[in-house]
Formats: sequence, C-alpha cells, structure tokens
Amino acid sequence: MIDEDLFIKEIQEEKNVESNLSKIIDKHSGIFVEMVKHYVPENSEYSNRDDLLSEKDYHIYKAVKSFDFSKNVKFVTHLGNQAKYLCLNTYNKNKKKPEINCDEIKLDWISFLSEEEHMSNIIKSDSEELFKRINKYLAKHKDERVKRIFELRYFSYKDNKIKPWRLIYKEIGMSIQGCINLHKKTIKELRKVVKVNE
Repeated sequence: MIDEDLFIKEIQEEKNVESNLSKIIDKHSGIFVEMVKHYVPENSEYSNRDDLLSEKDYHIYKAVKSFDFSKNVKFVTHLGNQAKYLCLNTYNKNKKKPEINCDEIKLDWISFLSEEEHMSNIIKSDSEELFKRINKYLAKHKDERVKRIFELRYFSYKDNKIKPWRLIYKEIGMSIQGCINLHKKTIKELRKVVKVNE
C-alpha cells in the first residue's frame, strides 16, 4: 500500500509533485472514470464524457490540492465527490448556455482563470476591458511559454472547448504537470496584477 497521505501532503506543499501525483493517479484513476461514466451518459447533449475523461489527471490533481485532512474523510471519497460535482456542474452550465458567442467565450475564459464557481463580480464588470488587460499582461510575460499555454488551452480547440492538457504539453515541450504548474503560477500572478473592479 502506498503512503498516500504523505504523497498528498507533499503535492499540496509543491514537493515532488510530478512523481507523487503519478502514484496518486495510478491508484485512483478508476474511481474518477467510474464516476464520470455513471453521471455522464455516453451521448449526453450537455456533457461530453470523453472531454471530461481526457482531463482526468488534471482533475485528480485539483482534488489533491483541495483535499482537507481535518475533515477526516478518505481521499477516495473526496475524489469521488469532486468527480460527481464536476459532472453535475458541467451539465448544468452547458444546459443553461447551449449557445456560445464571442463575448461569452471571453467570460468563460476569465472564469476559468479565476477557478471559482461564482463569478458575479466579474460578470458585472467591464468584461471587454478586463479581457484586454489580461491579454496585455500575457503578451508581455517574460516566459514565452505562458502566452502559448493560454492560447492553446482556451482559444485553439474545436467547438469553443478547452483544449486538454494531454494535447498541449507536446506543443509546449514540457510535461503535463509542468504545463499545469506554469498555468497555475500565472493565474496567481494575474489575480494580483489584474483587478476586477478597477
């Protein structure tokens, strides 16, 4: 049996992330796949099962980062709940917004940068101006990989969908985890320099 708690703690502390995450993924991919298949019908009108499964590693990583040891819940239970909520939230979001226009794509992109469920403060703001400020920041970023990662992730995939990490890392020349880490680091930077209500 792997020392799961140690691996999770180290990932949360940004230690040996790629190696530890690989072990967690190897052990728990089955529960994530099982939950997605249970909650997302194969030909669902509002959710794409294959898209969710293609992002499996990323969602397991997010579950690790959000896991709270103080709640005395096993990680497998937490992951199962996170997978369930992901499926239901994706369904509800797509059902409410079956058609997407350019402005909505921008709002979706900004909401993904926030990684928050409720975006009322951003939606009430000048989305066009905010979008421009974010783009300006990315364009001037000293690491050229950053702008490329965001372009590939949010603006290069079919049907206005987010491009899976498994299709991005090869074009960037980094590991999947390396791309995720750089993406996450840039989000933190953006939150500091791009103010919603300026």
